[in-house]
Amino acid sequence: MDFDIVIRGGTIIDGLKTPAYQSDIAIKDGKIVAIGEVKGSGEKEIDAKGKTVTPGFIDMHTHMDGQLFWDGMATPSTYHGVTSIMIANCGFALTPIKPESKDWVIKMLSRVEGIPEQSLREGLDITWETYPQYLDAVEELDLGLNVGAMVPHSNIRYDVMGEAAREREATSEEVASMIAIFDQCMQAGGFGLSSSWNSGHADADGVPVPSRFGSKEELISFAKALQKYPVGGIEFTPKGLMSGLKSEDFQLIGDMSRAAGGKPVNWNALLDVYGKPGIWRKELDWMEEQNAKGAQIYAINSCFSIDADICFATAGNLLDDRPNWSRILALPHNEKVAALADPDERVKLKKDFEGDGLFSAVWIDVKVNAVSKPENQHYVGKNLVEIAEEKGGIDPIDAWLDVALEDDLKTEFFRRALQNQDEDVIEQIIQHELSIPGVSDGGAHLEYLCQYGWPIKLLSYWVKEKASMTLEEAVWRCTTFPAQIVGLKDRGAIKEGSPADVLVFDYEKLAIDEVRWASDIPGGQRRKVHYPIGMECVIVNGEVTIEHGVATGQRPGKLIRSTDYYDSVPTNADTVKRKSEVVV
Repeated sequence: MDFDIVIRGGTIIDGLKTPAYQSDIAIKDGKIVAIGEVKGSGEKEIDAKGKTVTPGFIDMHTHMDGQLFWDGMATPSTYHGVTSIMIANCGFALTPIKPESKDWVIKMLSRVEGIPEQSLREGLDITWETYPQYLDAVEELDLGLNVGAMVPHSNIRYDVMGEAAREREATSEEVASMIAIFDQCMQAGGFGLSSSWNSGHADADGVPVPSRFGSKEELISFAKALQKYPVGGIEFTPKGLMSGLKSEDFQLIGDMSRAAGGKPVNWNALLDVYGKPGIWRKELDWMEEQNAKGAQIYAINSCFSIDADICFATAGNLLDDRPNWSRILALPHNEKVAALADPDERVKLKKDFEGDGLFSAVWIDVKVNAVSKPENQHYVGKNLVEIAEEKGGIDPIDAWLDVALEDDLKTEFFRRALQNQDEDVIEQIIQHELSIPGVSDGGAHLEYLCQYGWPIKLLSYWVKEKASMTLEEAVWRCTTFPAQIVGLKDRGAIKEGSPADVLVFDYEKLAIDEVRWASDIPGGQRRKVHYPIGMECVIVNGEVTIEHGVATGQRPGKLIRSTDYYDSVPTNADTVKRKSEVVV
């Protein structure tokens, strides 16, 4: 055979905003080797007439650091056409990790990213300590997609400072030690710094994660250290994430970008924040102002209306930006029950809701989804306003807690449109030139968030149904755009010589199936998942991994290192040249 795969007669959307055209594509040895009329034959022939062919999608914000060790296919992301992901976002990861810090790291990651602790403990055999060792471990996995990793601030801080990382700012000597580890991580192939000042990010004790104790000067020190590396950027989750950012937040982000020599900073996430009408527009304006001064700032958006489930037995971190809720929900079960029933504690819990936060006080939008005790079945389907009235006109927060306590905290509540309530605003956000689709948070928040299928949502709803942008523009936003920001210089486009990460789908049928529960992670724990309709073929590095919704068993994914994209690893302030073959 002349080729490994030939895709024939598909409508090509190449990820470069080129107008759609019909063509064949030939693939050999993991690369796209011919585009046009292909005369030779392939060991596998794919009839793509009437189908759409695009580059694989790139998800630059996931938390699959642990999941990859028990699920190398990174399900269900790969089914949605995601062929490359970034891990170790928000400053959290599974490395660096000393033997004595292993318990704290696992508990922290479980709490802050909503991953069952049991799954992490049963699904991981942590044999590494350093970041280079962790990357080597990932490289040995049977991966069904490509994986790159950021360098996590909180882990480095804890590695250097121990418990003091959760208590205070660092000394200059401690910052120097952190930068030495950061350099080690970058020289091993990290794609830049990830960090968080988000007020909702707390560890298993309800204490702010270590990066939140870092000063501006500490962040700038990391940014300056990043400057010498030719590939890399910064991922940052700001302090006012869910209450609306301020101009000083963007001054900090802009300063970080400029200190890194103008490298890109992507922040998470640009949303229609409840109770803050128009704040999204100000955030975009502040980004534009900073970029005009030499920064390079982008925002990740969500094209979904963000619904959420919450159960006080497991809690996750939906309420961690409200201090008393964060403190109480981190307690052991019996202590948690006692605290939620305590009238004095309830005064504090109600006071917390007087301020801004991710979970806003719109009680009519919070309803009971499921209960564990038959005698509580009458609550199902009712919202907290209705239940509060039934209980004699009590405060909806009291009604919320009373219902949960009657069910030993096992009641499952549903919150409609936690954020992103206004479709007109969502449309304007996703259309902006500095706004990147994403926020899958894949691998995290398993009980209340399910946005793995963001590329399918963008294409099937916002393009096909709403005509918010062209298909060519949308595919570029899912492929080349994030590839350029992250530094995956050879991916994200259908062009000769590029790695063959390619999708074939039926655009007319493209949609997302209903969200459902799946008990498919270690320890029999459950998570929310959804799968696409109309995705016919997913090709990663020249091999078919999913065909007609079924995994083929092929695992051609790979660890991607930033060092793959330049000739020599910098060890001092000197810059180095990129490899000429990957310059775009």
